[in-house]
Amino acid sequence: MKSKAKRIAAAVASAAIVLTNNVGLTSILKADAAYGVGGNGKAIMEYLDRGIYAVKSGNGMFVSWRWNANDADNAEFRLYRDDKLIYTSRSGDATSYQDNGGGTGSKYRVDCIEGGKVVNSQSCRFTSGTNYFDIKLNRPGSQYSPNDCVVGDVDGDGQYEIFLKWDPSNQKDNSQEGKTDNVYIDCYTLEGKQLWRVDLGKNIRAGQHYTQMCVADFDCDGKAELITKTADGTKDGEGKVIGDGNKDYRNNKGYILDGPEYMTLFDGQTGAALDTIDFPVPRGKVSDWGDNYGNRVDRMNSGIAYLDGVHPSAIYGRGYYTRLTWTAVDVKNKKLSIRWKYDSTFNKSTKGWGCGNHNVMVADCDNDGKQEVFTGANCIDDNGKLLWSTGDLHGDAMHVGDLIPDREGLEVFECHEDKPYGETCYDAKTGQKIFHINHTKDTGRCCADNVWAGSKGAEFWGAADGNVYNTAGKKIGGTKPAQNYLIYWDGDLEREILDGTKISKMTGADKVGTIFTASGCGSNNGTKNNPCMTVDLFGDWREELILRTDDNSKLRIWCTTDTAKVRLTTLMHDMQYRAQNCCQQSAYNQPPHVSYYLSSDASLPARPKVRMNNDSAHTEPVTPVKDVSYKFDLGANAQNGFTFVKSSDKYDKQKGYGFSGNDVKDVAAAGNNELNDAVQFTGNTTFNVDVPNGLYRVKVTLGNTSRTSVYMENMLQIVNMTGNNAVDEIIVPVRDGQLDIRAAAGKEGYAYSISAIDITKISDSTDMPSTVWLCGDSTVCNYYPLDSSSQAGWGQMLGKYIDNKWYIRNMAASGEYAKGFVEHGNFKCIEKYGKRGDVFVISIGINDGKYYNGDEYKKVVVDMVKRAKDKGMDVILVKQQGRKGDYSLSPLLSSRYFANELDQIASEQACSVVDLFSLWQNYCISIGAAKADGMYIDNVHPNRAGADKLAELFASEFGKPNGDDIVTPPTVPDTDIIDGQIYTFKNVNSGLYLSTEKSEAANGVNIQQDALNGKKNQFKAVSAGGGYYYLISQLGDGKTYALDVNGKKTDDETNIELYTYNMGDNQKFRFNKNSDGSYSILTKISNDASALDVSKKSKDPAANNQQYTYKGSDNQKWYVELAQQTDKTSVYPEITAIEHNEQYHQIRFTWKPVDGASNYGIAVYLAGKWRVQAQNISSSTLSYTTPKNLTPGKSYKVAIAAKVNGQWTVTEAIEHAVTISVR
Repeated sequence: MKSKAKRIAAAVASAAIVLTNNVGLTSILKADAAYGVGGNGKAIMEYLDRGIYAVKSGNGMFVSWRWNANDADNAEFRLYRDDKLIYTSRSGDATSYQDNGGGTGSKYRVDCIEGGKVVNSQSCRFTSGTNYFDIKLNRPGSQYSPNDCVVGDVDGDGQYEIFLKWDPSNQKDNSQEGKTDNVYIDCYTLEGKQLWRVDLGKNIRAGQHYTQMCVADFDCDGKAELITKTADGTKDGEGKVIGDGNKDYRNNKGYILDGPEYMTLFDGQTGAALDTIDFPVPRGKVSDWGDNYGNRVDRMNSGIAYLDGVHPSAIYGRGYYTRLTWTAVDVKNKKLSIRWKYDSTFNKSTKGWGCGNHNVMVADCDNDGKQEVFTGANCIDDNGKLLWSTGDLHGDAMHVGDLIPDREGLEVFECHEDKPYGETCYDAKTGQKIFHINHTKDTGRCCADNVWAGSKGAEFWGAADGNVYNTAGKKIGGTKPAQNYLIYWDGDLEREILDGTKISKMTGADKVGTIFTASGCGSNNGTKNNPCMTVDLFGDWREELILRTDDNSKLRIWCTTDTAKVRLTTLMHDMQYRAQNCCQQSAYNQPPHVSYYLSSDASLPARPKVRMNNDSAHTEPVTPVKDVSYKFDLGANAQNGFTFVKSSDKYDKQKGYGFSGNDVKDVAAAGNNELNDAVQFTGNTTFNVDVPNGLYRVKVTLGNTSRTSVYMENMLQIVNMTGNNAVDEIIVPVRDGQLDIRAAAGKEGYAYSISAIDITKISDSTDMPSTVWLCGDSTVCNYYPLDSSSQAGWGQMLGKYIDNKWYIRNMAASGEYAKGFVEHGNFKCIEKYGKRGDVFVISIGINDGKYYNGDEYKKVVVDMVKRAKDKGMDVILVKQQGRKGDYSLSPLLSSRYFANELDQIASEQACSVVDLFSLWQNYCISIGAAKADGMYIDNVHPNRAGADKLAELFASEFGKPNGDDIVTPPTVPDTDIIDGQIYTFKNVNSGLYLSTEKSEAANGVNIQQDALNGKKNQFKAVSAGGGYYYLISQLGDGKTYALDVNGKKTDDETNIELYTYNMGDNQKFRFNKNSDGSYSILTKISNDASALDVSKKSKDPAANNQQYTYKGSDNQKWYVELAQQTDKTSVYPEITAIEHNEQYHQIRFTWKPVDGASNYGIAVYLAGKWRVQAQNISSSTLSYTTPKNLTPGKSYKVAIAAKVNGQWTVTEAIEHAVTISVR
């Protein structure tokens, strides 16, 4: 269990104990005023890498890196310069460092240490001799300037890409007539590579209010998408036109008031249009919106919001001066899906009419884990219903955050274009006015955040006057800062003021001074002086400033070089900041705010509780695999038992399969039945099949072809299949609802075709099995037919000699060299799918001497090693076997093919080395030269027998990193475990028992070891079939919560916890009886490769239980004992019944008596606090009925306490609190 959770639990417990000294139950656990802890435990955020940058600062380099939400609370970071340790950031220390001994040529690396182990090591990818990085842009024309930016990770590598909107110089406000040039959206990597360009076309007008960008990983597949408004003539990133490209709907004044309107989902990596639907709210009759020339009808806003508390949704608004509409859109299987629409209608008397801003913000204002949409004077609930409206109509600026920390929840500060004018601070949950700053006319600007340490909470100011106000609305200064933008820049916890290219600091009630100027850059949007964006892009928690250069040729990313004094999780893992960061691009840009109060006068916020989009745990519990199987016969001739597909059969959404383009043709093939024809691929057309997400076994049979490679999911997956009707099959995950396949040239000039494809689903999970990935050349690669080829590579034979729990993916290729392995795409799927626990084997070098020297070889291999390690893989370097006759030389060679470089790499990068050269040479000497010669087909390549022996020799060393043999899980005999029996489990090493951390049954309750203490230690064994058992906690009702391997992970150190009993594989355990009478408890999710393990072999109470590779050690052994059932008197009111009255929406609780209780009390957890409902229930009354008409569907957490000897049993009551839903 992470230390954060332990600290919180300890704090709650100690607070409860102290509070029991008070007489009234009203003293129970007064919560912090703010809701924000950065996440709700369910929200899926982007996986981010370490984000290291090094920039010139003074006489040295300033190095900064990220602390992510999925890093341990007490993670230690070690900073290396040129492989020398220069700084250690221990728990609480800043994740940045001024290195006065470094320079622009220095190579920096950060290792993350958890539990004494290096769990992540990443190198710096961004180094600059200034304090900025430039991204050179492909300017569409001299009249264009870079405007709004948004970020998203389009390829899942943990590094953001930048989406950029280009505005032409003739762009127009909606109130201005005139034709405009086209609007373009580009996507760039941080290294400056342009990935694609979308041309929105002549039927989208250029201007601040027309085009807005929604960017997020909407379907949580690890890659971001773009959603925006399109029209006839929009051209996607691959050059395909949406709608009718010949249409021009511009009228003589340049407005576009006719023609179809669309909303399009674009692939973030390619810019391809994935789905296009009609724009959810059509323009209708233009004059109904408040004018007849096209001003108010085309006022757009957009952003993202976690409306279900789990996935980001796009939110897109139309109109705000009169009719106000908002639409929430989800992405499912790469298709757009409307979640809800809000519409105030054209009726002026409708609540909410006209209450929209030139911007939008989102936040969870009611603390239900789901975000609401703040449109200005309105708040729309997560379900699309109006939560509240102040009726204060339209405004130009707005800020939403924990602005007043002494008040519960969040606040909104906005200015008014209409009466009451001025600026108002509202309660974000209710819309209730907190204070108002008067003005007599349109008030066009306002700003609020904690910018000065001299006054608690945020400071408030705006265009109403020249003053600065505190959280009570009282004047505290008469010199207001600029009122446009904000940024976290220097090292303290107060925020700074951004205005164009200048950053200022408020250091006194009337003292504001410039601390930074971004020279050579310009701002956007006239007097609003907006940046392209501010964002915690990389480095520690401070924000980067992205501006356009004065000549509009570059984006310039400015980085702080101020030293920080605290460690904070990256702001982009704060649920509110992440969503608001996308909202900032909308119309009149506004800076994002975090969900918590950040200040030097307050303690640091709790760490975000979120999930990562690269973690299979983000999927909900799945049902067992359904039978999903497809058999396709490609070509002109139909065959029974197969789905017949001709090259002319284009993809059809109704059928769910077909070809994506035209560069395919039907050809004959030499096989029988389904193999007597094929489809030849001559370009990038793919064969697409709609399938449910999951893991698939895909079998491909070629047509007539000499050498063909096969791409799936836009990646090289099968390398150089040879021969007519060659067959191979692989396992591949599908994460976007569609599998795409194409054949490509394995050797230039050869025909490449596919006769048949078999697709079978093998798992609902999209995680690859534990995999050995092979990088190699013609001595390693596959030859066909796989089971009978006369020539073979040793990688082809390896499966005979290593544990069958390993899946082997051979990406080796004939003639390949290390640099080519990367550049030709062989490494792409390894980097994409590889994960912690996989093994990456590099056996390459025979051909490299043709292309470069040892230095270049080392550089290329080191790069692959680092990238594999960044994914958590173990790396094995192979010194390749020698040539025919080497074993007869005198003196014998000690090695070939860059062996010295491999030794250096192994030493520097902590890799294992298998000396296959020596193993092979010794073997050949032992059998004699004649027999050894017979194992070659030429001077370099082994025949099948030679490859088989090489595989056996490699396997003899496989699994010996640093000499520590991997223990193969034992075979499992019958057990003595009885179905339905309740047991306790005593650890052999410590003598302590398997235990829940708390006496509470709930999702996420940690499992540890502790002393024997009733039901905390008791679990019922329920047969799961196949020799496995579920272990059901006897807490609560004794049947709802089971022992669970967190997130269905197979990794070492995966936490064990309670979770709702769902019969998943991660809740199945096998009992292996040991010779000493104890049991090893193996996990089904790991295929019995891992066991229940007490962390670090600890003998201490509260030591964590985890899943770890089975070693057979005592901390993985348990004595199984029958549970002792007792009738110990409860010290808390144990609930015996919960009854629902669906007619009156009431709930009745009944509980057991507590000895010595004078009375009972009821408390409900609402809005961050325990709120007392009753505290004078007599000791003779053992039930409580709630008031009538509670909200159906709403959930409440309820605690029942007893008052014994004048003290309330608060701790026990909270530990046994129940969560109920109103019916």
